[in-house]
Amino acid sequence: MSSLGGVEAFTYIKTKESKETNKKYPDIEILFVGGGMQTDQGLIYRKAFAFTDEIYEKFWKPLEDKNSATLCPLLMHPKSYGYIELTSKSPLDAPKFHGRYFTDPENSDIKTFIAAIREVQRIMEFPSMQRYDAKLHNVPLPGCEHLEFDSDDYWECALRHVSATLHHQVGTCKMGPDQDPEAVVDNELKVYGVKNLRVADCSVIPLPLTAHTNAPGIMIGEKLSDLLKEKWLNSWK
Repeated sequence: MSSLGGVEAFTYIKTKESKETNKKYPDIEILFVGGGMQTDQGLIYRKAFAFTDEIYEKFWKPLEDKNSATLCPLLMHPKSYGYIELTSKSPLDAPKFHGRYFTDPENSDIKTFIAAIREVQRIMEFPSMQRYDAKLHNVPLPGCEHLEFDSDDYWECALRHVSATLHHQVGTCKMGPDQDPEAVVDNELKVYGVKNLRVADCSVIPLPLTAHTNAPGIMIGEKLSDLLKEKWLNSWK
């Protein structure tokens, strides 16, 4: 009851697929979760992650009465590129989000995820995990039964079936110079082309961070506070 969303621990790793020259720059975060998508008996998680009834019933439901843990890899620097589309001029109408997952031409996001899955399997063999007889849930995911289980092709199929975005979204109001056609705000958080409007949240961060966004979000708010105080003080000089 005292764990944060069931997350007991997490770590960052750099997979063999990373193209970064900095040896200390990770490309995957792994969350260690006490439980799984079936822990709430299919009440909330399955809906939050939009799993179909077939996938939940065949893959997760058999685990409802069993002890389980989930090692969840998160891709820190996706190469695939999505966009947001306004549906009308009304601010009350929800926009459309086009994630375009796994569309990068070199398929590097899939390759990085598969490398992370192999690392998760290695972690499963650690003595600390084998102490509890930890083993992979080897039921083929519906839609991928035609592929050899645990092959790279199988994992690519599984990733395309059940991947989702998990918190810490950034970049929808990108900060950048006015020459950048994608930039929304300048370095004072002012929206280009709109008077007296600033944005101060994680949407101004131009690229995904190798971190959670709570602290950066606080920092952005503090920065705007300083900018507004400076503006107010200058108005009295």
